Amino acid sequence: MYLLVLLIVTCVGFGQDKEKMEKDKAYVEKVKSLFSMRPYVNQNIDLLMMNYNKSEEAGVIYRPATGLNLGGEVAFSFLHFNYQRNLPLLQPDLPNDFKPSHQRIGFDMGGKIFGMMMSYQQNNGFYVYNSGVIPDSTYANRDAVIFRKDVYSKTFGLDFRFTFSNKLSPNAIFDQSERQLKSKGAASIIMGYRYHIFHGTTPFIPDHLQIKYLQSATMNTLWANTIHFLPGYGYIAAAGYWNFGIFLYSGTGLQLRKYVNADEDGTAFKFPLVMRGKVGVSYNGKYFYSKLAANVDLTSLGMKDANLNWMQSYWEFSVGLRLYGKKK
Repeated sequence: MYLLVLLIVTCVGFGQDKEKMEKDKAYVEKVKSLFSMRPYVNQNIDLLMMNYNKSEEAGVIYRPATGLNLGGEVAFSFLHFNYQRNLPLLQPDLPNDFKPSHQRIGFDMGGKIFGMMMSYQQNNGFYVYNSGVIPDSTYANRDAVIFRKDVYSKTFGLDFRFTFSNKLSPNAIFDQSERQLKSKGAASIIMGYRYHIFHGTTPFIPDHLQIKYLQSATMNTLWANTIHFLPGYGYIAAAGYWNFGIFLYSGTGLQLRKYVNADEDGTAFKFPLVMRGKVGVSYNGKYFYSKLAANVDLTSLGMKDANLNWMQSYWEFSVGLRLYGKKK
């Protein structure tokens, strides 16, 4: 008798699990290609924003002096590798001896529930994006203050994503290894790590503004290690092979920050503000696929006497091709 009851419960449970799996498959479909590749073009809009506390005037905003980037991604099943570097297009008007550079290496893997993303990015050569804050009459060589070929940045990131639903796949938009078949929204969490470093041979703050700052006045090196926890929510609208999605995250974590100025170097712990947003539209056909996407990632790096924020953002357009193995 007990054996019969156990058998019935097991069969019922299996039937419910099978039914649930079938319902999940009605929302998300795995793209089972053997190999895929996609060239892409993107433009980074990265901003290092610096201003003193309680300021009523515009701060100094640095931006990498590069313009468009050309890159490529190859994928084997759920493993994706990408690399990009800058092209001399859509750059600001630069001095003849100023040759900025940008490169990024990325790797991601995972499915609709779990995902892992890793990236390294380096920018050599910055300029003052809001150059109007540098008065013409204050400097004999104003261009030397605006165009900082001595400044570089490096960022390393490692993120783990967890989505609280089998019926929503961020991959349908951003790496296109899956298709979202029906519209769906769900909560999501990102837990990860970021390392940022900024360095210049002279201070970041222009001479005429240094009187407004104390600790940060002559700072020429800043690095930060941040462990972050970002709750969020995502939604994807589906229409055939087309998907439109938006994902928003906001949270904090623990940050160890170090700075170097003319007189000292020091370290401190803080709880930074971290925000992230991703949006995109994708076409996900059997052999050809394409997407237009944008990403914004903001981390606060503030000092005791100054508000500092590092915003990394980009837009990207790509067209890809898939290959399949022999049918069994």
